[in-house]
Amino acid sequence: MTCLYLVRHGATDEIGRSFTGRLSGISLNTEGREQAASLAEKFRDLAVRAIYSSPSDRARQTADVIAAAAKVPVQQNCAFHEIEIGDWSGATFETLNEQEDFRLFNSVRSLARPPAGELMLEVQSRAVAELLRVSQICGPCAVVVVTHSDVIKAVLAYFLGIPLDLAHRLVIDLASVSVIELASGTVRVVRVNS
Repeated sequence: MTCLYLVRHGATDEIGRSFTGRLSGISLNTEGREQAASLAEKFRDLAVRAIYSSPSDRARQTADVIAAAAKVPVQQNCAFHEIEIGDWSGATFETLNEQEDFRLFNSVRSLARPPAGELMLEVQSRAVAELLRVSQICGPCAVVVVTHSDVIKAVLAYFLGIPLDLAHRLVIDLASVSVIELASGTVRVVRVNS
């Protein structure tokens, strides 16, 4: 059985203000660094075989702190990157909330593509496929994946059999951990948002 620990990155100054997406230079703030340190303690005594991270700065910084405690190198993996939001990158939520296409995106994720961006179905497909591949490669062990809220929601929706359009009902807090166990022919979602 592969035990997958899906970790959302720690806090940044942009959380709740703007939709940063894949913008570079969005780093953990003081709270985020403290959250990463707390996460690292959770994994210090766990026999982690591999740590994967989204390429984003905030995810990589979170993963690096966990990796130092677990004594396992971080492998950057684009399959776990944030959803590509295209033209919305860096826009404030105040501005976006006035746009009909953004409201549609938040109600029907399976059909609404951000302008010059990526469908949530594409996010789900790439992330789930990579988790299944990682499970095959790593076998029975613990694997940490540091990624983003939308990626984790898409993955959980897939393994729980929830329609993607209802994934917004899942809460994935900053620096939270969700756990999925994968074995030959079986899946168990053990923990969500802890």
